[in-house]
Parts: sequence; structure tokens; C-alpha cells
Amino acid sequence: MEIKICVAMITFNSDFVLKQVIESVYPYVEQIIIVDGCVKYWTDKGFTKSTDETFDIIHNYPDVQNKITYITGTADEKTNLCRLFMPHIKPDTT
Repeated sequence: MEIKICVAMITFNSDFVLKQVIESVYPYVEQIIIVDGCVKYWTDKGFTKSTDETFDIIHNYPDVQNKITYITGTADEKTNLCRLFMPHIKPDTT
């Protein structure tokens, strides 16, 4: 039985570590879902997504196997940001 793994992460101004995280999991997973967004604390200050190089890192990463899904969104707390990526998980992954 083959196990297919999905990694899902929430980012907000994460450029300082994002490329290294993607590189470290990419060879081993079936799917990477990235939700770029923020919680109420930051939306109250006018933010809705990263303002650093997060977007560019994701979209310029050489995703030759088409593993990366990028989503933007906001929520009142991180638990609800997780709910944004749940519908995108492929049914045959764990």
C-alpha cells in the first residue's frame, strides 16, 4: 500500500523560511497546500495576505510535479484558516 502525504501550511509574511520548508518536504509528499492569509488581529490592521516575498517564492518555485496549491484567505483565528485548505486535500492522501 502506497501512502500519499499532503502537507498544508498557513503563511503570513513567511519569506524568511518558506523556500526551505517547501524544499524540505517537496520530494516526499503528494501535495502541498499553502494558505496565505491572516487572522483577525492582522485584518483589523488592514492586512489580508503577506506583504513580503511569500507570494513570489510560492509562484516562482519550480513545481514541476504540480504539487503546490496556493490559496488566500482570512479568518478570525488560525483554526478557521485551516478550514480553508481542507476541501483541497486530495481524497487519496493522508
